[in-house]
Amino acid sequence: VLGTVMALPVLAVTEPQAVDLGPVKFVPTLGISQTYDDNIFQQPVGETDAWVSKVKPQLQFIAQKDADVGAVTYVGDYGFFSSGSQDDYDDHTLSGDGYIEANGRNRFTVAASAAKLHDPRGTGGSEGI
Repeated sequence: VLGTVMALPVLAVTEPQAVDLGPVKFVPTLGISQTYDDNIFQQPVGETDAWVSKVKPQLQFIAQKDADVGAVTYVGDYGFFSSGSQDDYDDHTLSGDGYIEANGRNRFTVAASAAKLHDPRGTGGSEGI
């Protein structure tokens, strides 16, 4: 019996590197995955299987002046199903965070976010018929 061993390249996960844009730093990241789901509708009978490809870009802008820091972040989440485009989705989240130090005794943290998300078929608001 002749066996062959193949070495596959391993992708190292590293910390995202910021791009300096003057007073603002830009931190882009991208996640890509493909998974197999044997019951995409999460039903007890009549299961449907599919390969799911996901792309997750994130764009973050960070500004800092002395002890004050502010950030605006966009996160996208795009899913593509091999079983058909009716279950594909695109989710979007935009958030802003700030840390303000008014003086040695007064510090403020503020945060706000807005999102356009989906419920996968068979869960949440789409459960049932």
